[in-house]
Amino acid sequence: MKHREAKLGPFIREVGDFIAHAKRDRGATCDAMAFVFAQTAFFQTYQMDPKQSLEPNGVCGWWLRHYLSRLSP
Repeated sequence: MKHREAKLGPFIREVGDFIAHAKRDRGATCDAMAFVFAQTAFFQTYQMDPKQSLEPNGVCGWWLRHYLSRLSP
């Protein structure tokens, strides 16, 4: 946190902003954490027992769209 304003690079600034702000809803750190959560949720839902089938129609969790959109080129 104390190095956040020291201009040590974008990574330090991003992590410092993520820690400092109470509302963590944007930025590269937030996106990366959401993708890790989506990967974990996908694995637990569709690859671990008891497995669910991935249905092309219907309601899905927010994480599935986030996961699939990050996979496409």
